[in-house]
Amino acid sequence: MAITHVTAVRNSLAAIVSTAADAGVGAAKIQITKSAGSYTAGNILAEITLSDPAFGAPSTGTITAAGLPVEDTTANNTGTAVEFRLVDSADTEVFHGTVTATGGGGDMEMSSTGITAGDAVRITSFTYTASL
Repeated sequence: MAITHVTAVRNSLAAIVSTAADAGVGAAKIQITKSAGSYTAGNILAEITLSDPAFGAPSTGTITAAGLPVEDTTANNTGTAVEFRLVDSADTEVFHGTVTATGGGGDMEMSSTGITAGDAVRITSFTYTASL
């Protein structure tokens, strides 16, 4: 049998993630990369600044990004998105996950994983859910 958390604990875990995202003096960011685990300038396809605070209050273990939609109006590089990470204002990673096209089962799903430098990259929906 798998370990499960009651809703109050899941809400606490989600709140910890939200607090970590808001650490520092500025807003959290989502960085999308073309190379898993590599967030150097040449690999970051887009960097999208979230609202500050980044998330609303937890509900049933889920936090939802505030102030959506948000976008990077000019993507940094050209490539295929494979991974993203959420960082605080000092670029300290809070969490990361996979990127796939819509329906592909990634932690973040995009209408197209192909990004071209100079294009706009928009986030219309973004949630974090603490595990059961």
